[in-house]
Amino acid sequence: ELIHFHKGNNQFVLNFTPVNMDESLIITVHNISGQRLVQNRVEKQNGKYVFDCDMSYAKPGMYLVRLGTAGFGKVKKIIVN
Repeated sequence: ELIHFHKGNNQFVLNFTPVNMDESLIITVHNISGQRLVQNRVEKQNGKYVFDCDMSYAKPGMYLVRLGTAGFGKVKKIIVN
């Protein structure tokens, strides 16, 4: 499962610990209108994928975060205040 932690000041940590997966994953952040704001490659380190997501520049609202490949993905919503 994709887990997110809010560190305050609209800073988030996204954490995914899969079984039997070692390939690079892509993380994307979209606003509610579907516009992509962030896209980065995430490599597995120490058995998990971790991404620090700075949303301090974003307007308040709900955003969708997706971590995965073209054929597989996990999605979470985050709230920016």
